[in-house]
Amino acid sequence: MLEHEEARRQLRVGKIALVVLATDPPIYWLDPTRPESRLARLEVDAALQDAAGARTASRAPSSLSTSAASRYIDFLVPGLLGMNLMSTGMWAIGFSLVQQRAGKLLKLFVAAR
Repeated sequence: MLEHEEARRQLRVGKIALVVLATDPPIYWLDPTRPESRLARLEVDAALQDAAGARTASRAPSSLSTSAASRYIDFLVPGLLGMNLMSTGMWAIGFSLVQQRAGKLLKLFVAAR
């Protein structure tokens, strides 16, 4: 059992897939952009329907929660871009130093000092 704000925070950052409020009928909080949230809603709804002995599908209200940076791709793409920028920078520094050393430019810099 989580408090409302803690449950909402964990849902926003992706720690949990679904929050079920114990009301009549139950209210689901989920992020529709995450497949695991949609699957969890279907599974919980089916389990609650079976427990109630219902044969017909009833619709429990849902509260959809979408927020920026809640999907895996939102973390992956900036990380890959940052890693490639760092890699390119290291390669550029190393390559220019090797070129300067091969052209004896570093010796000229030291002699001109």
